[in-house]
Amino acid sequence: MIIDGTWDTQKFTDAMKTNVAAFVPPFSDKPIKGVVEFAGQGLAMTNYSKNQAAASKFLEFMTTDEAAKILDGVGLIPNIIGSKTTNPVNQQMLDFAAKQSFVRYPMLDNVLQGDVVDAGNKIIPAILGGKTKAADGLKQMAQVWKALPAAKRGASYK
Repeated sequence: MIIDGTWDTQKFTDAMKTNVAAFVPPFSDKPIKGVVEFAGQGLAMTNYSKNQAAASKFLEFMTTDEAAKILDGVGLIPNIIGSKTTNPVNQQMLDFAAKQSFVRYPMLDNVLQGDVVDAGNKIIPAILGGKTKAADGLKQMAQVWKALPAAKRGASYK
């Protein structure tokens, strides 16, 4: 079994076809009001944004069916109630959240590249377990970030 993020579901379904499925972890028996899920929906505008009008138009666009198709096309799950995805594993997760009437919240790591998140999933536990010094772990994370193509790092990290 492999447990991974939604950013990799397309890779798995391409390679394994129907031999891959969503694994929904067990939840509490007590009432749950929300679930953290799905890369691709961490979109917001700060009150100090320099281009609030443009940012507002972009956020409005991101609520359209056209934007949902774009997100689905890159392997992410659209954050539009009632939207569908062409990836069967991602659709299983959407269906699960809908059946449970969960409020969907974005993942914190939406702001990072998948490769960096994957590395962090290995490096951070080693730091917390005392097998790696924090400074060494940060150096490893920086190396992973620098290994990304410049176009994926954003203007402040080129």
